[in-house]
Amino acid sequence: MKSLIGTIQYIDLEGGFWAIKGEDGQDYSLVNPPPIEYQQVGKRVYVQYRYFTGFSVRMWGRMIDVINYDNVM
Repeated sequence: MKSLIGTIQYIDLEGGFWAIKGEDGQDYSLVNPPPIEYQQVGKRVYVQYRYFTGFSVRMWGRMIDVINYDNVM
């Protein structure tokens, strides 16, 4: 399992999807939407995740499956 700190984004492409702009400079596309309390554009989060290895037509960022979310102050 990997982890990162980043900012929640909503990308209005391909019908719209949730994503994270990582502090590492990378873009991460979320396989599933975050829990409702984390669906806030600009919210800083710490997440633990796995890379998504399934099929997707989404052409934005690296696809990840988030296991756990936490707030970053």
